Amino acid sequence: MTAKTPAGRRRRLGGRLGGATAVVGVLSTSVVLASCSNSSATRLASQACRHVDRSIALYEQSLKQPASQQRATQQKAESELVVAEAPAAAAAGVDGHWQALMTDLSEAVRVPEGNLVAVLQLQCQQALPTATTLVPDTAPPPPPGPNAVAPNSPRTTPGTTPGASSGGNAPTSPTG
Repeated sequence: MTAKTPAGRRRRLGGRLGGATAVVGVLSTSVVLASCSNSSATRLASQACRHVDRSIALYEQSLKQPASQQRATQQKAESELVVAEAPAAAAAGVDGHWQALMTDLSEAVRVPEGNLVAVLQLQCQQALPTATTLVPDTAPPPPPGPNAVAPNSPRTTPGTTPGASSGGNAPTSPTG
């Protein structure tokens, strides 16, 4: 029977610690690489969204122009969306989060820009959080339901008229 020496225990412990150290090293390297790729993807998406922002500004400008100038301005707006496709595709290649942006930009040549404006603005909010043309993140209130009462109007109970007394302490004679 051989006795286990402290050196043998150290080797086993060292092997366990070495494995744990390797795992921690791999995990930390993964986190660093992921953050680098994420910032790279965000940078590319920001580049695409700057073109989207220019395109939307041109598109909105075209809506205020005479018909004779509208088409030329809308073509410039569309060309900005086409230019935005390459950086959006690169961003989607690095981080799948930007896949929807790339897909919607690829539809720009087939779908009227007016139908894409809102979705492109929402997708670009993360890449360009300070852009001025972005859609606000609050939605309008829902339409009133069938029993809704208009503001500042008297509430009535079915079968009564506004201003009618419901009983209680109300005077019953005009001499009161």
